[in-house]
Amino acid sequence: MATAEAGRTGKKHKTRATWVSRKERDLWCLDFGGLEDDRAGLLAEIEAAQAVIQDQPDNSLLVAAVLPEASLAPELVEFLNRYSSTAHNPIHKIAILGVSGWRRFWYARTGAVAWPSNARFFDDYELAKDWLIEEEF
Repeated sequence: MATAEAGRTGKKHKTRATWVSRKERDLWCLDFGGLEDDRAGLLAEIEAAQAVIQDQPDNSLLVAAVLPEASLAPELVEFLNRYSSTAHNPIHKIAILGVSGWRRFWYARTGAVAWPSNARFFDDYELAKDWLIEEEF
């Protein structure tokens, strides 16, 4: 895993983002969980995620993203909204974990998050990875 400069404190943040393989397919896995009270850590995670995502060809990347169980920070909402469009989007499919049905509805209803059309929501990480490597949506 990479390390990134976290905030003005000069502390290094060991990012959680990592590549994993599932049946010989590469998945880019992001973990934003538990960073609600660590803004510098959250920003470092988002930066690490975007560094990889922006270097991928359109419609090529399979992503699993663990979101915080608490409210989504504005920076995380911006990150999600950035990849909700299908035009010139490197993300082919995104499995989102950690967001209950009520929270999905509430965020969509209030306009806070435009959930990506290529996203599905899961409670189980292994099921999420299986869905990502399937050919069908």
